[in-house]
Amino acid sequence: MDVIKAAGIHANPDTGNFPDEAARHAGLRAMYPLSCGSSHAHYDPQRYSEADAIAISKELGYKGLYSIEGTPINGPDPYVAVQTIIDELVKDI
Repeated sequence: MDVIKAAGIHANPDTGNFPDEAARHAGLRAMYPLSCGSSHAHYDPQRYSEADAIAISKELGYKGLYSIEGTPINGPDPYVAVQTIIDELVKDI
């Protein structure tokens, strides 16, 4: 985070790219205030709670966009994968 601040750049929080829930919660809390208004959203309920990740963004006043990333866990059809993530985001926001 210090490098991001020192460089004058922004963070792009990605809800799926953390090794565990503790790291995810701490990382998102550090990254959302430094976001330029873009965050990646995944849906993988076996690995983590997307609802918790979205709650953290709301807690920190995030008003940016969520860029949806469909993954193989969401199935082979990219449209179904994206719709699954949209449904979760709408439910959680």
